[in-house]
Amino acid sequence: MNTFTLQLILVTMLAYRSQYGSVNLTAITKVLQSYVSVMMKNGQYTG
Repeated sequence: MNTFTLQLILVTMLAYRSQYGSVNLTAITKVLQSYVSVMMKNGQYTG
């Protein structure tokens, strides 16, 4: 998985959440970003 793929996933999630009327669009994307950064720090994700 590369950087473009991660960005595409995040943009898609924002679009779906917006389409379905989410009040806090970025809640899930922040969790995903945090998860990926922890995985990179631990060496479990190489991008």
